[in-house]
Amino acid sequence: MVVCAVTAVLFTGSAVAGAASVSAVDTQERLLEQQSVLTAVVADAGRVEALVAQVGDTRTNPAHTQALREELRRTAELMDESARAVTVDAVQDDRPGTAAGERGRRLESLRAVILRFSHQAGLAAAPDADLAQGQLRRGSLDGLYPGLREQVDTARSTIHLGAQRERRAWHRTVVAGLVAVAAAGAGLGWLVLGPVRRRLAEQRRDAEQLAEVRQRELARTTAIARATSAVLRHDDARSTVCEAATQLIDGALGTLWEDDGHGDLICTAAVHADIFGMRLPLSGQSITSTVFHTARPRTCLAVAEDPDVDTDSLLSLSRACGQDLTAGVWVPVVVAGRCRAVLALGIAGPTDADTLAQQRPTLEILASEAAVALERQDLMRQLAADAESDPLTGAANRRAWDVVLPRAVYTSRATGAPVSMIMLDIDHFTIYNDAHGHPAGDTLLRRTVGAWRQVLRPGDTLARYGGEEFAVLLPGHDLDKATRTADALRQLLPAGQTCSAGVAQLAGAEDATALLTRADQALYRAKQDGRNRTVTAEQPQRRR
Repeated sequence: MVVCAVTAVLFTGSAVAGAASVSAVDTQERLLEQQSVLTAVVADAGRVEALVAQVGDTRTNPAHTQALREELRRTAELMDESARAVTVDAVQDDRPGTAAGERGRRLESLRAVILRFSHQAGLAAAPDADLAQGQLRRGSLDGLYPGLREQVDTARSTIHLGAQRERRAWHRTVVAGLVAVAAAGAGLGWLVLGPVRRRLAEQRRDAEQLAEVRQRELARTTAIARATSAVLRHDDARSTVCEAATQLIDGALGTLWEDDGHGDLICTAAVHADIFGMRLPLSGQSITSTVFHTARPRTCLAVAEDPDVDTDSLLSLSRACGQDLTAGVWVPVVVAGRCRAVLALGIAGPTDADTLAQQRPTLEILASEAAVALERQDLMRQLAADAESDPLTGAANRRAWDVVLPRAVYTSRATGAPVSMIMLDIDHFTIYNDAHGHPAGDTLLRRTVGAWRQVLRPGDTLARYGGEEFAVLLPGHDLDKATRTADALRQLLPAGQTCSAGVAQLAGAEDATALLTRADQALYRAKQDGRNRTVTAEQPQRRR
């Protein structure tokens, strides 16, 4: 009877401890899932804020608005799914007791806030939603994001406290079971507790591994969210991408190398090292140039032993970041099917291929965000060029001319170097249009500009001043050189056409308007004298 009683007590205590351990592990897993869901909610909410601001910004290209609204709609759907996940986990974890009941009520409140936020985000994604500049301050999203963050922080704190309570309850239960087992008999206790302890150790290892996986997932989500947000806000996305990628792999160095168009790769962003502007020859022996040419990612676990690694560059980079680089990851940045840059990351210390292989998809996503930033930069440059060029001929327009001419006058006064300008007008262009048609007239203008560009210097400015009238700015040219240039330009008109030219050199303290007026008057005299000739403007007399 005593043996049976001892055995019963022994097994009862062990069962209680084992059940408590399993329950504690299950609870920890659920709470970790809650943390992941809430983290995703915050990231999606931030992305909604950025997308709404981008759609509402008057500077946003209308061609991109539909894609931005579609991304906003998908993000709102993800927030709806997260809200449902929060509700299910809260109900599953809502056991009797004051603490659990309070946690359930707070999570239900959070779910309502998430649903309101996602609902408003969905409304903002509608094609007819008015998101003009300033609307955000008056719109329905006003105040929801700070409230959402406050609710999430409160829920995280509640979950953390709940996890602590569960651990304390588990400790108390296990201690009680162990005391019962010890009272029942040391011998039988050790026989039973041995497997239980091994099971506890396995469960703890499983929980730690799960927490580690969740932490890596959170790091990946955060890195992508930061890079995406920087691109949408027009911030320095290059540095943000380098920093996020470096933190993701726990690296010692993060760099972005772009093609400068002259045979070199130039460092346009760097983390943990002051190497901005450093150059690598594209024709040199280096992994960075190889990745650029092949557009294929590369991983090297021992850079000191790899024959493709440039030893001098490796030493320079190690000195710059203050650590001995032992491994590296290179990811191409592809824009419109062509490699534009390379994201190069350096690691100091031990690493393994499996870890880097798991992180490569996230690094490729970050590289795509860098590609978006470069594509946006190209677009802005093209827009700036289009805003200052004539759409028919490609020459500078009046807007660009009104900027270049005063700047050249100021430079001439500051340096003492001469500057001249030519006004050109195609003779009888109206008659040519009437005889051959306006398409032929447009072709004549384009061919004329193309021919003139062949003889003008890179620093000269050719602008379409209006209709068939053009202006040429010649820094460093005096009146004689400018006159010879005007005669050379007049000889290049296609289709047997002629033109008249007026030439003037900046004199004394006259301003840009006076110089332009004298050149225009010289052109008028050339046309009055019979056209197809060059007339130079008289230099103004100095006041005594």
